[in-house]
Amino acid sequence: MAEAVARQLRDGVAVGEQAPAVMVRDTLDTRAGPAICDHFFSSLCSNIEAGRAQAKGLVAVALRRTPESYTAASLYGKGNSRRGSWLQVVDCYTDPLGWNCRGVDAKNEVSSDRADSAAQSLICHDISDLTGLLASVLQSGQASVNKQATVQFAVLIDSVSVLLRYHTLPALTSFLSSLRSCEQVSAVMWLVHADLHESRVIASIEYLSTTVIYVEPQLRLLSESKILNIRRGRLRARTKKRNGRVREQVEEFHIELGGVNFTPVILAKDLQPPNLMKTTTPKVQFNLDLSEKEREDRSRVILPFEHQGDGREAHIYDGRPDTLDSDFEKLGINRGYAKETVIQNIEPTQGAVGEIHYLRDSDDERPDSDEDPDDDLDI
Repeated sequence: MAEAVARQLRDGVAVGEQAPAVMVRDTLDTRAGPAICDHFFSSLCSNIEAGRAQAKGLVAVALRRTPESYTAASLYGKGNSRRGSWLQVVDCYTDPLGWNCRGVDAKNEVSSDRADSAAQSLICHDISDLTGLLASVLQSGQASVNKQATVQFAVLIDSVSVLLRYHTLPALTSFLSSLRSCEQVSAVMWLVHADLHESRVIASIEYLSTTVIYVEPQLRLLSESKILNIRRGRLRARTKKRNGRVREQVEEFHIELGGVNFTPVILAKDLQPPNLMKTTTPKVQFNLDLSEKEREDRSRVILPFEHQGDGREAHIYDGRPDTLDSDFEKLGINRGYAKETVIQNIEPTQGAVGEIHYLRDSDDERPDSDEDPDDDLDI
């Protein structure tokens, strides 16, 4: 899953579409969101340095960390950076509201705090102006690709939650949409602390994202034990496909000194069930099965509603003489069959015949009534 997200940032935008947007959201239960962003930031820097990425430059909008932290996280300082500055930082951390230059014309200025680093930072003195911030990002992007109009760059925003302190939701979504719509932007990634905002705000920002990474705790612990979830947890990535389908993947992560390690999650459907003895008999103290003699006795019982298979119409015997039978007997016609006929058809080896007599309480009761006839049975 982590490789798929890194590959999405590396491959960039497709022809005729907006730039892919990766959103990382965490909560107070697990504060590993910045470490996850640093992992994808370092991966994208490696791909840009090796020339495998679509983007040839990278702009980091520093809202919650100093610009030097991004320089240390990249490949700079290791002696293998190429000539030129493909990493630019928009410094919104040093003086975000222009307090250090109050009374002076607060314009954005370019500074390089480290002489041994080729990365430069553009200080933004007013993050309450999203139009000026967008212009600063595009200006830094042009500087990262040596002002080549046909070369693309990627953008990283380390905390959208900071921008939501000073801007409304429509203004912020318009800012993010403008970044994705820019022709030179190949990919955008940002971090959101979901528990600091309303659910509708998070849902609107997720709607703009092509991939949402949910940083979740691995264990639900008490408040005094939540420190264990800082370095360990679970990632759930939900990616929107071009055909409208949504794909969801889950991995576990462990933050170590050398970086973040990801391991696949073994789902329940992949687990083999334990070898249990298959039995259909419940655990009771009596036997529910019938013996051979009991089966034979049950088969000999003639039910009152069972057709005897003599080809005649089946009648329900209620223990009282039928008026139609008496009328037929006066005419000398035998309408039914005698009881002795049934007894003669039974083989002598079968023994006696059991009969069930059912007497209705009144003539108003229908033969197929749903009432319980147990009280009227005489066996």
